[in-house]
Amino acid sequence: MAKFTRSFDVNALAAWDSNNPGNAVRELFNVWCLPGFRSTESANLRVGVRAKYLNFYVKGQSVAKLSMVAGEPKVLVHQAYVSGKVRDRSAERVRNTQSYETFGAQDLASPRLAAKVKQWVTTAETYASAEKRFVDDLIGANPGVIDVEMALPANAVPEGIAVAPRMDLVVAQVDTNLSIAFWEAKCSNNPELRAENKEPKVFDQVQKYLDWVSAADRIAEVQAAYRETAKVFLALHRHFRGSDCTDDCGTYWNALSEREAAPIIGRPGVVIAGSWPEGAIEQVASDRMQQAARSFVNRGHSAALEERGVTVHIVGRNFEPAVLPLLTGRVVNG
Repeated sequence: MAKFTRSFDVNALAAWDSNNPGNAVRELFNVWCLPGFRSTESANLRVGVRAKYLNFYVKGQSVAKLSMVAGEPKVLVHQAYVSGKVRDRSAERVRNTQSYETFGAQDLASPRLAAKVKQWVTTAETYASAEKRFVDDLIGANPGVIDVEMALPANAVPEGIAVAPRMDLVVAQVDTNLSIAFWEAKCSNNPELRAENKEPKVFDQVQKYLDWVSAADRIAEVQAAYRETAKVFLALHRHFRGSDCTDDCGTYWNALSEREAAPIIGRPGVVIAGSWPEGAIEQVASDRMQQAARSFVNRGHSAALEERGVTVHIVGRNFEPAVLPLLTGRVVNG
């Protein structure tokens, strides 16, 4: 059973970056947008810490994967982004193959490659769905976000069928005490939120997460992983911004890094987009998302989830702000 971890060798990257001015990795961090800040054209990349590598996202869409190999950086970028092939939504479109281009330290050190980073980002953004854009809006409104697209390693089960759930957002939150909460994000027109005569699929996703954390040592793994995540963010900010982080996200990072095992809120919440996120290409009818959100409430789907103990927060026009509420409920520790 694979262990859930988070780590990255910031010291090795910092040493390489200092010896290679004008490099492409530095260009990625030049447009790093911190949690709690709305993304803009000049600062639009979010960073996710993984197991020995980093992911960069624009409007929720993965742009590049950065790892360190023998003290030198390696970056993987989808071939479509490298070639500048924007998303084609026509009926005759040809689907992209899952092909990636690898850039080693020598390539990344070149200012000529650094000049192409903007193309990677702008091209990748054309592939960002409404739901992914919604996630980015939530990161911009919540400085406590510490992870996005949290992919969990599969637990072994007696039947031999691996279970590997995902959570869209991981958030450090503070009431009187620090804790870590998890959120699943959906657009209100997502059919996974609805079920007439059976449980909606989103509840099954929540249950898979609950089953995952109930396995031996999983809570302790999550606590250790996000303490390390906070340390990585603090070190990245210190190197690439040249100072300690004094923004609100830095307060959460410091609190997590200093806490040996922050308690986990046992049950995740579901946050729902009640209007189209800015820039969403799917806006075939401007009111369709609001209509879906009203239907979700009026037809009892929201109440059905809440009756099962799932916190539901609907964001958007005529609904709540994008600031996530404090998740409460059973607290678990490793």
